[in-house]
Amino acid sequence: MNGCRPRSQPSAPRELLATTRVALASLFVAGLVAIIVMAFTCGLTLASQGEAGSSRDDGSICVASVPLPTPGELSLGNPTGGGRTFEYSIQIDGGKIVDIPHDKGLSITKLALNGKHLVKIRKDGKVVESFRFSFGELHSTDLCLFFKSLYETWNLWTGKEARTNCDCAARK
Repeated sequence: MNGCRPRSQPSAPRELLATTRVALASLFVAGLVAIIVMAFTCGLTLASQGEAGSSRDDGSICVASVPLPTPGELSLGNPTGGGRTFEYSIQIDGGKIVDIPHDKGLSITKLALNGKHLVKIRKDGKVVESFRFSFGELHSTDLCLFFKSLYETWNLWTGKEARTNCDCAARK
């Protein structure tokens, strides 16, 4: 022989390896079970929140009042300046066109919860913004549509997210 002795493999390491594999498999299964339980629990929580938010059979949108223009140049400190007008109106689906007031919010109620709605916003009679939404996608039956005057953009948020932006009376 070349001076190398063949090693004898003790059985203890093999048993340890087998035990380790079983332990790792058990941990893996336990981890999967924990993930499934968490996902199921989160799903139930989201479902119950969705059911609580949609206990009514209709939805509503609070359209926040639009500002009056202010004198001076348009700037971050004067977002309503620049000699612009803010005469907007709104139409939802095929409904009537309604002017958006400057002094208080406009509450649009009795909107169907299922399906998509088409919103058209007009400035001085011309459509300047249009979009579709569904109450189901937003997980809320009370929405807030508000205007950002600096860039003249519109945002649709859930009522909870936008409570400081919308000035409609709370629905009962």
